[in-house]
Amino acid sequence: MAEGSCIGPETLGQIHDEVRRLTAAYPKLALPTLHGDLVEVQDLTFRLLEHGRVKPLQAREQYLLAGLTEGGRIRGLESSEGVELGGGRGPGR
Repeated sequence: MAEGSCIGPETLGQIHDEVRRLTAAYPKLALPTLHGDLVEVQDLTFRLLEHGRVKPLQAREQYLLAGLTEGGRIRGLESSEGVELGGGRGPGR
């Protein structure tokens, strides 16, 4: 986090990249393999929200990313139908 206590585009980009990586790995790897990384990115996101200087739009984005990794799993991918985050695939498509 090069921005210090102020959340900037670089930090948000790193969090996005990590969630994207975990989303891509989720269907291919066993959940216990990813669990530590999921918890880590969620903890980092909430820690930044609590202690960093965050603009309202950044806060909204961070809450979304933290929510996606809630409980050590990628929300929306645990169902049998699954959802590709940021992609065009979903139920019925």
